[in-house]
Amino acid sequence: MVLETLLPLIIETLTFFSIYLVCSSSLNLQQGYTGISNLGLFFSISSGAYVIAALPTRLAVWLYGINMDFVYQNALVVSLLNERFAKDALTPTLLLIITFFAAMAVGGILGYAFTYLSLRLTETYLAVFFLCVAEAIKIFGENFIPLAGGPNGILLPNFFIWLGNYSWIFQSAFFIIIPFIIFAVYEKVTRSPFGRLLKAIRENELAVQCLGRNTVSVKLKVMAFTSAFLAVAGVLVSLRMRSVVAGTFDRVDYSFWPWLMVMLGGVGNNLGCLLGTFLCIIIRRIVYWLKFYLVFLPVDIMWLEYILLGLAFMIVMIYKPEGILPEKPYQVKQQGDSRSN
Repeated sequence: MVLETLLPLIIETLTFFSIYLVCSSSLNLQQGYTGISNLGLFFSISSGAYVIAALPTRLAVWLYGINMDFVYQNALVVSLLNERFAKDALTPTLLLIITFFAAMAVGGILGYAFTYLSLRLTETYLAVFFLCVAEAIKIFGENFIPLAGGPNGILLPNFFIWLGNYSWIFQSAFFIIIPFIIFAVYEKVTRSPFGRLLKAIRENELAVQCLGRNTVSVKLKVMAFTSAFLAVAGVLVSLRMRSVVAGTFDRVDYSFWPWLMVMLGGVGNNLGCLLGTFLCIIIRRIVYWLKFYLVFLPVDIMWLEYILLGLAFMIVMIYKPEGILPEKPYQVKQQGDSRSN
């Protein structure tokens, strides 16, 4: 009985943690390894959400010959698609595969394009530029109704409904495995010679340019690469909520929290990023579960997470700016004269 009660909470927390791990590890590759400041992380995440809102659903409506508008007759169309998906495993599976590749393409192109436009900006202005871009995309999504239903959003069909009673198990595994695959890819990249090149650019870009390396090309590749995986995170968030609402992809949840996770764990350290994400998610889940028992506090409990975010930033910046697991410097072994004096 206790296991039946705790299991959904554990799975929900793991899913929440896995999705945020993609966000924080992507930011870590941008800022921690390459030195690209990005306060607008959520523009790439929301692009993936808009892809799943606009592409697979309309393809499904066209394939099944449903003569209805997916946005303006959303609830009815979703109900019809769920009925079709329950009897057809191939179509929703193919649509999901197409969606992931399309989201990665859109996220990568946007990341490349906006980085290319901002290459001459210094670190502070670059961070603000990405924040402005993300806010502009959010405003566009909230007001362009055909894309994702505007401010009210749209519902999505259940792409796993064909699995019947076991669909929630497969979904949970899906939401957990894919982010860890992405994290493993990041770990592989950062341990390669390319990862050492990124740290060299972060430390002294001019010196790397003097050695003949094209740092602009490297930065463009990093932003396109990470933005593609951030778009995957947007798809996973939408699948988890089974809806797309543009207003949910804001700077607090999908920029500031990942920044805190990276700073808490240790910038430029994937293991530290993993630890920081885990600690932040556990604290947020505990606050979410217990906040209605904290009505005695002299603040509105609805704003408790935002207060916690601000306090955590201040504490980390003052007392632990290097993070719990600081970045380890490279050890260069030198072969010296072993003869004793």
